[in-house]
Amino acid sequence: MDNTTPEKQGVQQEKFKEEPKTMAFTALKRKKKVSAWKISTVVLIILLAVSIFTGGFKFGSVTGFAVSSSSVKDDTLNFINENLLAPGTEAEIVEIVKESGVYKATMKIADQEFDSFISSDGKYLFTNAVNMKEFGAPPTGDAVAPTEPEPQDIPKQEKPVVELFVMSHCPYGTQIEKGLIPVIETLGNKADIQIKFCDYAMHGEKELNEELNQVCIQEEFSSKYIDYLNCFLEAGESEACIEELGINKDKLNTCTEAKDKEFKITEDFEDESTWLSGTYPTFTIFQKEVDEYGVQGSPTLIINGVVSRSSRDSASLLAAVCQGFKEEPEECSEELSTTVPSPGFGFGSAGDSSSQGTC
Repeated sequence: MDNTTPEKQGVQQEKFKEEPKTMAFTALKRKKKVSAWKISTVVLIILLAVSIFTGGFKFGSVTGFAVSSSSVKDDTLNFINENLLAPGTEAEIVEIVKESGVYKATMKIADQEFDSFISSDGKYLFTNAVNMKEFGAPPTGDAVAPTEPEPQDIPKQEKPVVELFVMSHCPYGTQIEKGLIPVIETLGNKADIQIKFCDYAMHGEKELNEELNQVCIQEEFSSKYIDYLNCFLEAGESEACIEELGINKDKLNTCTEAKDKEFKITEDFEDESTWLSGTYPTFTIFQKEVDEYGVQGSPTLIINGVVSRSSRDSASLLAAVCQGFKEEPEECSEELSTTVPSPGFGFGSAGDSSSQGTC
């Protein structure tokens, strides 16, 4: 399973047409010290830039070198909606401004906002950018594109321990959660399957609040957590799900307030100097595990202490978890759905969309 954001910083339209119709907007991930792979990452970025700018394919209406922001906005939206998104899903550009010689566009897809960049001539769409002036600068640490851990054999245990790291509003985190729920229901207590959260949030304060809610529901109302998650994944309506399941709000609030204070979630949210790369607020409840496993994106699946890759359909996830048993129980022979869930909220099918997108 991919657990990191794509390495490529700029992508041509032709390349996008060859990819499944989903967009993975990436986050820069801090590292505590310079290592050899940073150098290889920089080299890769340079090579990608060379390849892109020596053979481009325009999607804008070029008039001289620069194109007006309105033209770039219209052409970009048409390109994304027609080529990159599943039917019924549309993007909008909330704001587009000229910055450092390119257009910076704040895009909104399924109530989630992302920054992307378009070249001044309307030719190239970039899903991320590296600020070279801030690259590796303190206090936020080294800002580099995360790299994908090497695959490892899954150790065998009597009772596998499965840890899924997500962001609560990441469309690809919710995608794999929908695939994993039937696995949890099938295996029951024969496997220890846990939902945990990355150490940064790409989707604002609502994501921090929801992750606090889910941590406390797992701790205080564990028997209701899967029902809650099923409800939340339908439409992202936390309050309605809490009400529907009869979760005691006073007890839940007491827990979330204590966790918030202990891990300084709100305090750090209000102090942007603590944000990851100055861009994303932090969520440090699972920091120890995140550091131990090298978690760099949502989703990241850990089985018996090592990174595991799997498609996000229930059948594939069951097979992945069952690799962690010393002796597979009969439940591992159950036939679960091979349909990849749709990214985001709702229980539709991804169709031909990718099962490898990340936040």
